[in-house]
Amino acid sequence: MDNGSKQLHVLFLPYFATGHIIPLVNAARLFASRDGVKVTILTTHHNASLFRSSIDNSLISIVTLKFPSTEVGLPEGIENFSSASSTEIAGKVFGGTYLLQKPMEDKIREIHPDCIFSDMYFPWTVDIALE
Repeated sequence: MDNGSKQLHVLFLPYFATGHIIPLVNAARLFASRDGVKVTILTTHHNASLFRSSIDNSLISIVTLKFPSTEVGLPEGIENFSSASSTEIAGKVFGGTYLLQKPMEDKIREIHPDCIFSDMYFPWTVDIALE
């Protein structure tokens, strides 16, 4: 990368289900392997623990937000649909995901990435990307 070139900053937002996290983390790895690309993954603390050991922290940064467990009636640590043992718990995980929209929007504005790779279950990211 030329010294005068700006580093491309790509933000990844995987949905809170293991089957959604794995492909986005793999895509993040591909982008991070390119010179001149800074990669950030925005997720929750527990979801980050699912993949943290599988990435090179020198190439990918992880930004976490607190999942609103208490607000939706979940015990700490249940932040993922794969952890939901019933439809009631899955509904609470969904509710927590909904409550995270505003904090995620605020964090995206703070990070101010050049590009956002978002899961289809975060459709509101299209609007924030246009900002």
